[in-house]
Amino acid sequence: MAFDFAVYCLLRTAAAVFQALPLMGAYAVAKRLAKLLYLVDRRHRKVAEENLRHAFGETLTSRQRSRMTLAVYEHFCKVVMEILHLPRRFRLTSMKRFIEFRDTAWGVRSTLRGDRATILIGGHQGNWEVSGVLLAATDLRTFAVARTLDNPWLQDFAMRLRSYTGQAVLSKNDDFDRIRDVLAAKQILVMLADQSAGPRGYFVDFFGRPASTHRAIALLAMEYDALVIVAYSHRAGGNFQYEVGAQAAFDPRDYQQHADGAQRLTADFTAALEAAIRRAPEQYFWLHNRWKHQPPVKKKRAAA
Repeated sequence: MAFDFAVYCLLRTAAAVFQALPLMGAYAVAKRLAKLLYLVDRRHRKVAEENLRHAFGETLTSRQRSRMTLAVYEHFCKVVMEILHLPRRFRLTSMKRFIEFRDTAWGVRSTLRGDRATILIGGHQGNWEVSGVLLAATDLRTFAVARTLDNPWLQDFAMRLRSYTGQAVLSKNDDFDRIRDVLAAKQILVMLADQSAGPRGYFVDFFGRPASTHRAIALLAMEYDALVIVAYSHRAGGNFQYEVGAQAAFDPRDYQQHADGAQRLTADFTAALEAAIRRAPEQYFWLHNRWKHQPPVKKKRAAA
């Protein structure tokens, strides 16, 4: 516990310094920090370049992959600065100056205000926190599912950063009953759907390779008749300017007649998530080894 508290004190002090800076000054620090991390974080840098090689093949040269990897580091260092500045610098009433909402032909606003439960899913792309801010600014109450941090002091700090939006945060491991209650009450559940689910997940195509994907999203959608909307938030300019919208929507009723309906739904929303990422690949968290688990190789039966 003493080590956790020391880590918290160190990071909390750094956060206070970054929050005290003007946003442009924080961006300048983020750019320098990204270059440093790119140089010293060899393990994740190699993971990102390997992921990009598999995802884009020969369309990207080795130099282009390296440049995009550096751009990924820079983008997410800026995202950290933006998250730290959100409660102090930006207000729900002024969000329209910084976030452009792109509705679709089928109407995201009317769908979210409808009479059915909704599972809003996205990935570690753009700045996923601004989506929660935008929903709060439009008076839509949402419940975000997130992993609880191991460090209790950092967990408390993260919760306080999010609390000003009014967005409730549920633990993916400890709040399953509350998650079911949200859907039963026909409310909006927000989940990230781009992390490896281990050897027991659904293996569906993601950038040309099987990727283990959590089963819970599709199974909950089918159990509670919840619409599934794939959302995105892309940086639209060099600074705090974002475009938020929906890539696609799926109705679980269209999959009920299939024995493997849950896996088909998972494959479809994963493909939509990939399409959203391809629009701004330098804003995706390629540093995560999304494909570390692969389907087991079936052993051939020995000849009789």
